Amino acid sequence: VPLKTNVIGAATVAHSTSSFRIGMDDNGNCPFPGSIDDVRIYNRALSLTEIACLAAEPQGPVDFTDDFSAGVNSNLWKVGITDARYSLDASQGEIRMSRVAGGTYTIQSAALAFDREIRGDFDASVDFRNASINRVDGSPGNQVQLVASFGGQLMVVVRSDETGSGHNAHVWRDPPAAWIGTLATTTTNGTLRLTRAGAVVTAYYNGTILHAGSYNTAPVTSLLFNLQNNGTRDAISVVFDNFHLKADRLVPKAARLQTLAATDNPFQVRLLNPTPGAWHWVEFAPSLPAASGWSVRGQIVGGAFPTNWSDTALFGSPAGFYRVRSQ
Repeated sequence: VPLKTNVIGAATVAHSTSSFRIGMDDNGNCPFPGSIDDVRIYNRALSLTEIACLAAEPQGPVDFTDDFSAGVNSNLWKVGITDARYSLDASQGEIRMSRVAGGTYTIQSAALAFDREIRGDFDASVDFRNASINRVDGSPGNQVQLVASFGGQLMVVVRSDETGSGHNAHVWRDPPAAWIGTLATTTTNGTLRLTRAGAVVTAYYNGTILHAGSYNTAPVTSLLFNLQNNGTRDAISVVFDNFHLKADRLVPKAARLQTLAATDNPFQVRLLNPTPGAWHWVEFAPSLPAASGWSVRGQIVGGAFPTNWSDTALFGSPAGFYRVRSQ
């Protein structure tokens, strides 16, 4: 933008069919004599607080630790709870998740999601302790998880008690949908860890490699840890602490899943920037971020959370995630 017409503050941009250019005028003249990086376009004026947060955002490399001694920082974390029987307590300098017994034999969870997009290599881990996840009433089981989604790939490190496998640690990935790297264990304390170097992703449980494979280098659009009951009605609980993340770069998430008319049935949600014909993992809690420019339809069951969608598949995914295919 020529300096003589530079505007500081909110401004109205008129609708136009002309090309949008950055670094030169609309005729391709007056090129900017320098480098331009990290361009962002928002569909609304940001508040002063949001601008200040963006200005203070670490770019990279990042070495971040959160021991939750001050509770949940709402600028960095988003809470997602899919059933009223779950609770999340951050008042004791740690994250305590629990569920009381009862309800339906479905997938439900409490989750804490890191509210930043991760670029490049990363190393993410979280400690857990006092995991009470015995499977009693229902199947397949109960899980403690660390979950990452990047480029349409879902990767989950799991500590669980499952039908046919008992107490174990394993990796769930999709695609291809597969349970891999099973390790029998009855430990109730441990560390869940996921790393990526280039395209190689490695999953660890208490320092033991459960799986390593080549996937993709796309940005991590979702990173969370959760407590989940999958097809059970059990009372379960766990304590999370000491989240640690090393990453080449962090950027704020620009798009969020929005529930439109959440009390209607059916309702609509809009997602931005899909890859046509590709499957996308999206978080379905309205407060959680998601990659999103097209609409899907579904219905409300059991509160404000969609459980049935058209053109989607709940494909053995962790609670809180649905696969949605753009058209």
